[in-house]
Amino acid sequence: MSEETQVAPAKTTTETLPLTASVFLKYEATPATRVQVPAEKGTKIGALVPYALANGTYFVALSDEKDGLVMIQPLNCVMDMRQISDDEINKAGGYVALMKAWLPYGVAVDGADSRLPSPIQVKNTVETLGALDSSDMR
Repeated sequence: MSEETQVAPAKTTTETLPLTASVFLKYEATPATRVQVPAEKGTKIGALVPYALANGTYFVALSDEKDGLVMIQPLNCVMDMRQISDDEINKAGGYVALMKAWLPYGVAVDGADSRLPSPIQVKNTVETLGALDSSDMR
């Protein structure tokens, strides 16, 4: 190497990549069932938004709000809840209520979230709420 060769200074950045739909959506039967729903101005990806056609059931926003709309997947998918805040989950009534509300739509929760109740707690709570009988939880 000659003395004239310059080495570019190392550049370090502390930026984090933005969240994407794949952070929350681990599986979907088809992207054709994604829909845009009204959302409050400033709603960010990962927020829970009500879907009027599902009786106000909350679903995960898969996009930031644009022109008053966000994208959701209300059917046949698996959601990872680890990036969703406790405040958002509580807004929807808590984990068990959210899981119960998603059952008729084929939406399942990835069990990787440490905040998720144990299967026994879910079974007992859901049975108490009357959504399932014990044969459905095997």
